[in-house]
Amino acid sequence: MSVIIRQRKNTVKKESVLYFDIYNPPSPRYRLFPGLKIVLNPANELDKQSNKEILFNAKSMRNEIEKELLAGKFQFSKKKKERINLITYFTNYIEKYQLKDKRNIIGVKNRLIEFIGNKIFYVDQVDESFVFDFSEFLNSKSRGEGALSYYRRFKKVIKALIREGYLTKNPCEFVNNIKKDERILKKEILNKDEVRTLIETPCSNQQVKLAFLFCVHSGLRWCDIKTLSWKHLKDGILSKQQLKTGRAVNLPITDEMRAFLPPASNDIVFNLPSHNGAVKCLKKWVNLADIDKHITWHCARHTAGTLMSQNGTNAFIIASVLGHSNIKHTGRYVRVDNKDLLNAMSFNTINIKES
Repeated sequence: MSVIIRQRKNTVKKESVLYFDIYNPPSPRYRLFPGLKIVLNPANELDKQSNKEILFNAKSMRNEIEKELLAGKFQFSKKKKERINLITYFTNYIEKYQLKDKRNIIGVKNRLIEFIGNKIFYVDQVDESFVFDFSEFLNSKSRGEGALSYYRRFKKVIKALIREGYLTKNPCEFVNNIKKDERILKKEILNKDEVRTLIETPCSNQQVKLAFLFCVHSGLRWCDIKTLSWKHLKDGILSKQQLKTGRAVNLPITDEMRAFLPPASNDIVFNLPSHNGAVKCLKKWVNLADIDKHITWHCARHTAGTLMSQNGTNAFIIASVLGHSNIKHTGRYVRVDNKDLLNAMSFNTINIKES
């Protein structure tokens, strides 16, 4: 029997929601949200004092709950939830969702609609068997990391169902998105000669050409190059908050990066079409350059990581350039070929005589 105070951080709102995990075997764990919130990383004395008072109140509430547990007076009953259609829940969830991966949640919903078909399916029917079959369905429909990415978002929605009392246990707990390593397709990369070829090859949209080559030399993502403004380029430094992660990158603007910048204006740097339009233009340009590779916009970022590695740059610096919080992510952006292996394994410890 115990009552533990826990926190659920919301970095977007810069706050933590306090809640109680109440254990009273043999009853299942009960989660209680008392409506208490504290400020994340308080910057002033007022917030710090407010946090202290709220934490003190939370501890007092915990002590009262423990007393009620010991006396057998604590009420565990939850308000019974109305039965809700799984797709309806997803629709409502998406309407309230504010994070940057909203498009991925919508993608999961579309996959679910395709998987379920015309059947009416309720959230309380989501069990381990359903999750396993849906995971397999995702693997059959998506290439590369798509299936894994969608499954992660699906699990996020399942956790919301549990928090809101629609499910009492997690049906995803023992189901992994299997064959992860086999199914992840590595992005193609461009070698130096291919980058030079692209520089020399005309493109139907000059802004697309300049932006892509800028990404090759800076490691920026599509979403960041699309929103890159001249205010982000000051005093020889590219300083921008990444839209995907929220982490800031601060890069020196090299001569090569500067070579692909259009004339300065007061607005965005590159006047680019939609993502689909840019990808179609990129594909035609790569074909015209006679490069037999499936090059997407994100390949520019992978190319940047690999070329930096081949240039002798250590993983920590590459991670800093790409804006990674952990170098384990950086390994996915670095490719090794036989030439790299040969250079790495040539120790020059003996004299090799030619026969």
